[in-house]
Amino acid sequence: MSHCFILPILVFVLLLIIISILFFLSKQKRNTLTPIGDTALKVIEINNELNPTGYYYSFQDDTFYCNKDATSRSFGYCKLYDETLPLVGMIVDCEPIYFDYDEKHWLIELWKGQYGMASGACAGIYNTANGPIKSPRFNGIFYESILDNDNFLIDLNLKKKNELILHKSARQSWFAGLKLGAFSMPSDLSLTAKITFPNKKMLHECIIGLKNIGYTNREFSMHLKTVTIHFTKPHTTQPASRTRVQETIIQQGNKSNCESYELLNSKCKNTIEKLQLLKDSSPELYDKVLKSFYSKEAYAGYELISPINYKLHCQNDDIKIDEPFSDSFDI
Repeated sequence: MSHCFILPILVFVLLLIIISILFFLSKQKRNTLTPIGDTALKVIEINNELNPTGYYYSFQDDTFYCNKDATSRSFGYCKLYDETLPLVGMIVDCEPIYFDYDEKHWLIELWKGQYGMASGACAGIYNTANGPIKSPRFNGIFYESILDNDNFLIDLNLKKKNELILHKSARQSWFAGLKLGAFSMPSDLSLTAKITFPNKKMLHECIIGLKNIGYTNREFSMHLKTVTIHFTKPHTTQPASRTRVQETIIQQGNKSNCESYELLNSKCKNTIEKLQLLKDSSPELYDKVLKSFYSKEAYAGYELISPINYKLHCQNDDIKIDEPFSDSFDI
């Protein structure tokens, strides 16, 4: 009879041990994903410092993402910005997708590449009711940022040669993610971007825009109100300012800075410690880190275009789009 009681007790004790081990392991895992104590305070501190750049640090996946009200959103978009990217140390593949919907010109643009000292990706949604701006220094359409962010859901999945760099989604009309210290050639990166629209009509207009720039059925898919775009090699012409010579020189500098970042921080446990050490020991390199998130020079063209666009907007408050449009750039 005693054996009949011993076996259940042993099983019960064994189960308790297994449950205790699993609980301990899960607690350890949570602690690695959630900042605690001094680390949590440092995360808050660094995010307060990053706030002017429009980015925040996510301790959970060791990646930087843009805020919903990021500074860059306020500048809208025009081709001049893409032309400026190489001039501020950013070598990025650009993929603009144009379409008309609801009596407005729309633009969805995807970016992937090297943003100074970080590898990353971005997707932005813009529109305008205005036609092209024509001036001696700029000829093209200026797009405004979408005020109602909640109408769109953007999901970014960025890989480098099948190795995941970042994956995040946000209910925003402009969303970006950066992996600090990672160096990549844009051609080595593949971006899978999912965009969920307010309705199917808008989705189908976007699909027309994709096909117009050369996307095949293998490079995108649809489900309900969501389009999934596989962005590997750009179908559109890249900025004229991104020459082979300039790209080589800039990327050499970016790679060198990334290597310096990793070398200086080789004994640090996490990115928060790396940034703190970098700030104290190499202010110049730390400044380059901040410019990887936001560079005022990248939007220098806004001061040129904004007054012209405002005047055009006032003149065309009731503009109605009847004809397809074209977007050209002169520099």
